[in-house]
Amino acid sequence: MPAITSGKVLVTGINGFTAMWFARALLEAGYSVRGTVRSASKGEHPKKYFKSFGSKLEIVVVPDITKDGAFDEAVKGVDAIVHSAAAFQVTATDNQEYIRPAVEGTVGLLKSSLKYGTKVKRFVFLSSVSTIHDQYGETRTVYTEKDWNDRVVDKSNSKDAVGTDHYEASKVLSERAAWEFMEKNKHALKFDLVTLHPGLILGEGLQEVEDPKDLNLSLQVFYFSVCAGLFKGDDLLKRSVSWVSVHDLTDALLAALRTEKAGGERFLITNEQFCWQDWINVVKTFDPTVDEGVTTWKRDDANFNISFDTSKAGQVLDQTYVSWKTCAKEELVENQCGDVNINDSDGDTPLYVVENVETARWLVEHGAVINRQNDEGISPAAALSEDFPEVAQYLENVIPSGVAPSTDTALHANPSQHAQNQVTESLTTSLLDSVQDIMNRAEAEGRDPDEELRQVVGRTVLSGMATGYEMSRDPEGDRDRGTDDANDAKRTKTNGNN
Repeated sequence: MPAITSGKVLVTGINGFTAMWFARALLEAGYSVRGTVRSASKGEHPKKYFKSFGSKLEIVVVPDITKDGAFDEAVKGVDAIVHSAAAFQVTATDNQEYIRPAVEGTVGLLKSSLKYGTKVKRFVFLSSVSTIHDQYGETRTVYTEKDWNDRVVDKSNSKDAVGTDHYEASKVLSERAAWEFMEKNKHALKFDLVTLHPGLILGEGLQEVEDPKDLNLSLQVFYFSVCAGLFKGDDLLKRSVSWVSVHDLTDALLAALRTEKAGGERFLITNEQFCWQDWINVVKTFDPTVDEGVTTWKRDDANFNISFDTSKAGQVLDQTYVSWKTCAKEELVENQCGDVNINDSDGDTPLYVVENVETARWLVEHGAVINRQNDEGISPAAALSEDFPEVAQYLENVIPSGVAPSTDTALHANPSQHAQNQVTESLTTSLLDSVQDIMNRAEAEGRDPDEELRQVVGRTVLSGMATGYEMSRDPEGDRDRGTDDANDAKRTKTNGNN
């Protein structure tokens, strides 16, 4: 199918973490966006956040994505579809709570696209690296887009399955259903399918947060693992699959729409395998206030036994990836564990290392000082002028007024370190009390406490993130921000061969 370089794009679940970023990237690239939400109230935040784009944003309500014909009206008149709506429930035990809406929602959207989406030329499905990496099968050194994680579907039906098993099974089954639909209807279709497979998505959140369940899990865990120091010892050394910056993922989305030969392909969009101590070590180089974690651990000594061959995305989509340090700085700013104007050893702030206008605008909107100089007397715009002229030009255009382009997004002050410590201490005490109670009851009843322990930790993480968010919203709160010197955090990009 032809490349989609303009027109209207349907984004499902637009009020979610990733979908908000997708919508922003699309709008800034000149596309019009129609976003779906499950209720009118869910659409208020995207409307407010994207108000400056005027009529280029449209919100439609799809109350039940599993209902037959739910997307019939939503697909009319759009040139492409980005399906990113998904639910992750930490404590759900019935796998159908995950699988049914994922499969029926995806197939229903495809059916509507076939019947009423007469202009649709490309359907981009946000899948996951978990549909490729098989944690229950034989250990594989390198995974590619040819691999499928089918064993997790069987695991999801077992008695000892946990929420992550159900979630991964839902991603596998919904993607399988999408490809099967495309094959079954290939002679009638006027659009093709592209699937993107990111690792754990890290980055600042744009979505509205009124309740812990509204937060994306990666943001929750990053905060408590790295910023708050809630997890200790071996918990910091447990290996996770891989990670990706939300900015790199949005780049992949735009490329998937604009690249004709991307049609009919799966793409791994992910970085290296990691443990949370990795991130602590990175953050310590520019923010010495974070807990040091396991000081004896070294990445070079770790047995990271899997990797992903992302060369296909590199070749077809020209995909590249930001450095650990760049992603960490962006994540810390949003998670109230850092400062948008934090200095490194050269007097550079995060504004000196951005590579795209999107990130630069976000930093400026959140208080980054533009008209400043580092230790060498160089401004952010001057530092970026040679390698990233479009970013430099944006900063030059903003300097005269001293403020970023109008935005309706609320700016949140950082809570003080003392306030953060109080929350962390309270949460840790509560968690330890709950864990001890669970262990005592399990011992008395002669049962395995593991699942109940997983659930209470999940709830504690969610509760803490909600508390931290409310702290950051309090305009009367203590706004003391540390100005500790930081070490080098320059942005680098690497090829997608991991």
